[in-house]
Amino acid sequence: PDFAAYSGNLANVLRVRFERTGDASVLAEAAAAARSAVTATPDEDPRKAPLLASLGATLMNISMRSGDESALAEAADVTRMAVALAPDSHAFRAAYLSNLGNTLRALFERTGDRAVLDEAAEVTRAAITATVDGPARGILLGNLAAILHRQFQLTGDTSVLAEQVQAGRSAVESFPPGHVARAVFLGNLAASLHSLAQR
Repeated sequence: PDFAAYSGNLANVLRVRFERTGDASVLAEAAAAARSAVTATPDEDPRKAPLLASLGATLMNISMRSGDESALAEAADVTRMAVALAPDSHAFRAAYLSNLGNTLRALFERTGDRAVLDEAAEVTRAAITATVDGPARGILLGNLAAILHRQFQLTGDTSVLAEQVQAGRSAVESFPPGHVARAVFLGNLAASLHSLAQR
């Protein structure tokens, strides 16, 4: 247990150092330390889920900087594990689901795998269900609308477009007038409604 805690703390320190320096080698060290912490922690330990989620976020960062598809695929795998270990009552389950949705969406853009995009939509819907009304839920609704837009582009399914419009409306309603996010989502909603009107 002490080794797992040490490795987890080391990973956190290295991530902070990376944020200050931008040194990619430090980020790789952080991922290695996070993997060690995960390996040393049994599944029944309540620290396992956050350690997995932290590793997933680090790997996502590595992939975004380097274009490494294998790091992105690993990020999806370990974040799935974090979700699986977090019960519905877990304080951070919605955050893990949100991270997984974002990771899967990025992985789809690299691979073109429809199943990955469908999973991204599914877990983002679950994240929305697990999140109370407010700006955080609004961001998730906007993310779902973006995923559904990609699904509609691939399938031409008007039911997907209709769900995209509804998610977009709900995203807009999550922010007060004048909020920058509301303006962004209003623009996206207008584009969705234009597409729907053309069907």
